Amino acid sequence: MERDALEWLYETYYRQVYLYALSLCRNGTQAEELTSDTFYRALLSVGETKEHMKFWLLRVCKNCWYDKLRKEKRQAKDVLIQTDVPDEALRLVLQQEENRRLYQGILSLPQRYQELLYFFYFAGYSITEIAALKKETPGAVKTALSRARAALKKKMEEGRQ
Repeated sequence: MERDALEWLYETYYRQVYLYALSLCRNGTQAEELTSDTFYRALLSVGETKEHMKFWLLRVCKNCWYDKLRKEKRQAKDVLIQTDVPDEALRLVLQQEENRRLYQGILSLPQRYQELLYFFYFAGYSITEIAALKKETPGAVKTALSRARAALKKKMEEGRQ
């Protein structure tokens, strides 16, 4: 991967990788570290071209997060996951109050639902593409996505009461 290609990759996918990292760790500083590690690994895979680069970067980001959790566990420390995303990070990423509520609603869903919603609505993948990337049938992805939307709708309605 040439310098220009890596620069293009960073400029094109930085925001999406950062938002995904933020959804995993719920901490702005850790999200920046995960994003940095993700692009560092992209740099290490010099010369390799990935067919689905965006999905590959998001998967690398998730693996970096798991590596960090395993490392902390090995060091016999309790992993403390912050439940509140810092206000300053939210203000930078999500400007409107409704978006903040939506973001919190998504974070309260199971990890599978979070990923499906992220891939479909924020990363722009189609159901067929998600199915191919996750090695599932389009019907299974469509059903799970429908259930994710229903669960999110229920969470959002509970928050209004």
